[in-house]
Amino acid sequence: MASRFSPGFTFWIQCDTGKAVGIVTHKSDSHGYVIWIAEPIFEREPTLEDVKNIEKWRWCTFWGPIQGALNHKVFYKIGMIEVPEQIKSPPTFRVSRLSKGNWGTNKYDEETNRWTNTFVTTQDRTLPVSGWPDIKVLRKWIDTNWKPEDDW
Repeated sequence: MASRFSPGFTFWIQCDTGKAVGIVTHKSDSHGYVIWIAEPIFEREPTLEDVKNIEKWRWCTFWGPIQGALNHKVFYKIGMIEVPEQIKSPPTFRVSRLSKGNWGTNKYDEETNRWTNTFVTTQDRTLPVSGWPDIKVLRKWIDTNWKPEDDW
């Protein structure tokens, strides 16, 4: 039986700037779900058609309790779509500062269905930061137009 939060599950989050759209793109045994947040902010509740027409996605992060977020009205269900091509591949995350200005990477291993730390040094500021933000942080990132390169 497929998870109800399979890749393609879409939702919206109420932020100070409006309603932000998110989509589940991956599920991992080790890190929970990967969610991407869309670039556009909506003044009204976004529809499935709105989500299908989104062309730009901001960044991704790990998120654990999707059902809990729905139950507590933190996330609001939109529906299921095909995951957009540009965010279909498992992302590489930046993790744990190895030394000043040097970060390791956290890559997806298809054989184990887990993200694992590779400790390969990266200087790529655009890689998403590995972690599980709480809803206050997630909303702040959206409202301030935060980007991963802001946390270097």
